[in-house]
Amino acid sequence: VVAPFDSISCTLESFQFTTDNLDTTDTFQVSTDVGDSNTLNAVHYTLEQVSDTRNGNSDDIYEMIVFDGELYFGAADSSGNYKVFKTDGSTVTQVSNTNNGGSDVYTQPSFTEYDSELYFQGIDSSGKYKLFKTDGTTVTQVSDIWSGNHDYPGNFKVYNSELYFYGNNTSGKAKLHKTDGSTITQVS
Repeated sequence: VVAPFDSISCTLESFQFTTDNLDTTDTFQVSTDVGDSNTLNAVHYTLEQVSDTRNGNSDDIYEMIVFDGELYFGAADSSGNYKVFKTDGSTVTQVSNTNNGGSDVYTQPSFTEYDSELYFQGIDSSGKYKLFKTDGTTVTQVSDIWSGNHDYPGNFKVYNSELYFYGNNTSGKAKLHKTDGSTITQVS
């Protein structure tokens, strides 16, 4: 590990690093030997700050996913409440406001793309964890399995053209559920 990097990892497909010692005016160079005689030219990157969801404070960005050509992520807003944001690389837009005055998502909202929409565990207006989806413009609550209580949907997997997830049933027991985007059925 070479300063200012805290850690570096490389594969044939990707290069990742972590550091707290760079800001938007710093640059770095990377060169890699490939085989016995082929060398890739050093690449010069300039870091550019894209988001400032908290007006100069740490954005606390969690879980990112590419959906419909944009990057979606959970982050703290200017009040410190976690919301869903998206960026096209230059502009950051808040997508969700399901819990006005509070957090819309837990710090790790478990984004999953299904049927041209993005699904995630969100927080409704009463502070309960429910299943939500967005097309990038509108956010819709999908589940209210255990009315007045937490559904805690999570561990989303697309299987046989439906979205499967675990969540609380009407008795508060964690069970396997599935949805086609409008109807939720308990599987087990």
